[in-house]
Amino acid sequence: MAPQPAAWLQSGLTAERDRKIVQIELYGVLKEAAGTDTLEIPAPEGGTVAAALDQLAASHPALAKHLERAAAAVGDQLVNRNAPVDDATRLVLLPPVSGG
Repeated sequence: MAPQPAAWLQSGLTAERDRKIVQIELYGVLKEAAGTDTLEIPAPEGGTVAAALDQLAASHPALAKHLERAAAAVGDQLVNRNAPVDDATRLVLLPPVSGG
């Protein structure tokens, strides 16, 4: 009979497997501020784009000043701050664009 992992190890493996992650794509000044074009954050408890942005600002302060004006999309659809976000969401953040 194979030995069973210790209870603490088993619970750690389960917690890691059950962890819910939201993937975030960044463009323009957001990408520059973060130093990368993709980030991952734990799925927010509030379950909305606004909650995800709050969490992102707290974990990546360099992005905070840009997030207020960023547009959010899921897939190819722009969404508002009340749109739902869960671990199946790939959230795309687009900086404000100005032109002339």
